[in-house]
This record gives sequence, C-alpha cells and structure tokens, in this order.
Amino acid sequence: AMESRASALAKAETVASEMETRKLRAAANCLREGIGETTTYLLDEYPARAPTPDPHQQHDRTAEP
Repeated sequence: AMESRASALAKAETVASEMETRKLRAAANCLREGIGETTTYLLDEYPARAPTPDPHQQHDRTAEP
C-alpha cells in the first residue's frame, strides 16, 4: 500500500526538523523546498500511468551514422 501525501509531507517535516537540530539548516531548507514537487505522484489527480508511445509510429531516419 502506498502512503498518503499528507503522511509523506509530515515525515519530511519531521526529518527537516531533525536536520535543523543537527545544524543542517541548508539541507532542511532544501528538503522543504523540494518535497512538494517530489510527492506529486501521490496526488489523486496524478495519472496512474504515463502514456505509452504508439508502437506503429514511424520514426524519422537520417543518413547520418
């Protein structure tokens, strides 16, 4: 089972707080800034699968080796 986005964000905040107590403020800020984008796959409206390319699609060919 996949964890919810809310619990992932809460865990990230816990880790960021621990980083700050260890004087790793820059790392904590980096985590806080990037966690929203990192957890987008946990959003309900996120597509379940990326679209696959058409297997019958012609690819451009060049004379260049």
